[in-house]
Amino acid sequence: MIRRTRTGSCYETSIVKPTPFMGNDGEIFKLNDGSLWEVKYEYEYLYAYYPDVIMCPSKNKLVVNGKSLNVEHVGGN
Repeated sequence: MIRRTRTGSCYETSIVKPTPFMGNDGEIFKLNDGSLWEVKYEYEYLYAYYPDVIMCPSKNKLVVNGKSLNVEHVGGN
């Protein structure tokens, strides 16, 4: 499910690949809208399976399990 938040710059979505999502530097992940992102300078070891997340593309931030991660768009939508 994709739902825009009040700010308009962030939206709720989920990570579909990889499983589990670790949240570590260099990990490339795919959102359910088809966009591809890379985790930058983070080491979280989350072991999250299909987590619901908040993506803020304009800030290059991903919030998963209450943790804010630095990310970079690398392809897709």
